[in-house]
Amino acid sequence: ASLGTSFGVGLVAFDGNLPDLLAKGIGPLVLTLSAVAFWIASRIFNRESIAPSSIALVAGAVLAIDLTAGAFAKPQLAGGIGIVIAAGFYALATLDFWIARKKETLRARPAMVALLSLQAISLLLAAYEISSATLYLPRPSLGFLGMIHYTAIIFLVGTSISLVSMLKERTETKFRAAALVDPLTGLS
Repeated sequence: ASLGTSFGVGLVAFDGNLPDLLAKGIGPLVLTLSAVAFWIASRIFNRESIAPSSIALVAGAVLAIDLTAGAFAKPQLAGGIGIVIAAGFYALATLDFWIARKKETLRARPAMVALLSLQAISLLLAAYEISSATLYLPRPSLGFLGMIHYTAIIFLVGTSISLVSMLKERTETKFRAAALVDPLTGLS
């Protein structure tokens, strides 16, 4: 998900230097599908079940909505729809991490919730700006749309650090519990 987000931000950021199909078509689509992948990853990390058929159905629906909006709507509206969809999946990932805090207390979980919330909010603000623009904004502006490129970098670095921290803490907890119990007899 992070690699896809990095790739998508790169494609969108080089608008004007790349063909329109890549910068305005594939880039936003990759960003939206990366949000779906991040939600799926959050479900897996938080030990929630998700059926492979559900993954295919969700990804197919997102792809169909994005492609339909891109084909029939104005570029601003199509971009706004894709961004709102991505924000929704980041909000779902936020919810997954928020709910899972009761089952497993990890110190880095609040940071992950904050970063996911920041990403969802900044995407909603960017969707508003891009869908209300009179002209397609090819380069980051100083408003909300420009802010999304910077929050994406903060999001990618911050979520990577939070995820590694949570995995380290989860592993330490598992080893600490294993050290307190004899593996043969099950006694303390």
